[in-house]
Amino acid sequence: MSGLVALLRRLMRNGDAEPASVPAPFAEIDAANARLRDTAKWILTSFAAVGALLVAGLQLSSLGELTGDTPDSRIFAALVGIAAAAFGVALAIWCTSTVLAPFLNTFGSADEEIKTARKVLADREIVGETYDELKEKIAHADTAIDEAATKHGRDSPEYVAAVAAREEWEPLKQLALASIGSKLLWRRYARARKGVVVAIALVTAGVVAFAWGANAPEEEKETPVVLGEAPLLLDVTLTPAGVEALAKKRACEQKTLMVLSIGGEEGKREVVTIPRGSCRAVRFVLSPNLGTATAAG
Repeated sequence: MSGLVALLRRLMRNGDAEPASVPAPFAEIDAANARLRDTAKWILTSFAAVGALLVAGLQLSSLGELTGDTPDSRIFAALVGIAAAAFGVALAIWCTSTVLAPFLNTFGSADEEIKTARKVLADREIVGETYDELKEKIAHADTAIDEAATKHGRDSPEYVAAVAAREEWEPLKQLALASIGSKLLWRRYARARKGVVVAIALVTAGVVAFAWGANAPEEEKETPVVLGEAPLLLDVTLTPAGVEALAKKRACEQKTLMVLSIGGEEGKREVVTIPRGSCRAVRFVLSPNLGTATAAG
């Protein structure tokens, strides 16, 4: 560690040295950060490829198949599927963008992740100081500059010496902050990987839900009522067999009900029940074994 400090001091003091011939103390950190960001780009590209294959089967034109005859559960599944797929795409982009986006690292920003900052420098292997010790000594050097300027003036040897002493700490500060920033970047990358996995699951689930909701089989769709003649309002009294036969569709077991006759002939009238209370409207053919009808009055 003393060799690193000596190197940093020589870098600050040796004005004749060629900058390009001396390796930056934290060049490896910068390279590692660049590799992490490149990997994040690859993850985002891979997600885009997988997402494109999944969304390719998501035919939004199928929304036109969702009509009033489509069961509510399928309409709900289709809408939720679209929302889940869109949220999954947005989540993947947001997670990877936190890795790709550059960010400034200062003592102020490091203080927001104080546990990580202290952990990175805890063993003193990087700059020979813990995080708190480094901040304290740099703050002391900054105070010495202010005191020298106040007592002796900015042209005094004391002020020049204080500035030089502070400059010796700057490479160590930048190395420490670069190390802390690299650790924080790795944490963002780890969270981004998990986020992309969740995003893929959301997109997949969304596509499946939409496909299920937008492709209801014909037998599940309600047949629209087609009027063949002027409707006639009737009172119907169901037989026990009629109550039992219609109980599930009507969601009730009331024996008497009002209906609209929309076609057919006596003995085989096609009727639609008028909903009342918890009883739903249903369409059926009224035969003598189901019940008898009389004019409403």
